[in-house]
Amino acid sequence: MNDNDLKACDRHCVFRAAGSTFAVSGLLVCEIAERPPLVAVPDAPDVLAGLCHFRNEFLPVLDLAHLVGTVSPDSQAAEYILVLTGHDGQWALLIDRGLALEPLEISYAATEGAAQVLVGTASHREDVVQVLDADMMYQQAVSLLEGCWQSAGRDHMHAAGIH
Repeated sequence: MNDNDLKACDRHCVFRAAGSTFAVSGLLVCEIAERPPLVAVPDAPDVLAGLCHFRNEFLPVLDLAHLVGTVSPDSQAAEYILVLTGHDGQWALLIDRGLALEPLEISYAATEGAAQVLVGTASHREDVVQVLDADMMYQQAVSLLEGCWQSAGRDHMHAAGIH
């Protein structure tokens, strides 16, 4: 790897969402786009804002506020989506706006368990940026969805008298 490759790997996409400033690895970011219409998913937890049709694909759109515990009444009013690439394909986060794509000097957080989405913090201009692990966010959302749907399935089976 040369110096330019290292600099590209260090870049993070800095954005505003849920009343705070966040960043994710720039290597995972496909684009920031205007928020398309979302379709609600029945029996889904609040972390899944809905599904959208974007560039001939259906993307799950996550509400970051429910993943980081800063539930904001304005999160559903977010005007943009941050489209990311994960192991299972593309997905998106609701965001207020993108701020920058640049290297960050991260102070790494002590991990208190496998489900942590916060990697650490950094400074960007006058803001403290919460640097997030996008893969972990996606895995946590999938886990919440699976748990919710398994519980809903058991409830429907119990209501129907199936044990």
